[in-house]
Amino acid sequence: MGGRERAQLSMRIVIDPMMCDGHALCEAIAPEVFVMGADEKAHVADIEITADMLAAVREAAMMCPCQAISLGEDDRGQEESER
Repeated sequence: MGGRERAQLSMRIVIDPMMCDGHALCEAIAPEVFVMGADEKAHVADIEITADMLAAVREAAMMCPCQAISLGEDDRGQEESER
């Protein structure tokens, strides 16, 4: 597969709104994934997370001053395929 890998990943990104102070560092690191809402809190954009976004998403989670971002595997795809 030449070029950038565009495979969809099964990743769950959760931002705890009680912990987010709206520093917007995540948005600066991964602007295609994180957006600031009218509530001045970070939100995850409604997009498919691809392999080429993964490093920036992990960096944003690690650099969050409030540790409000958590990452995990999205098990919804597996549940749907088991039905």
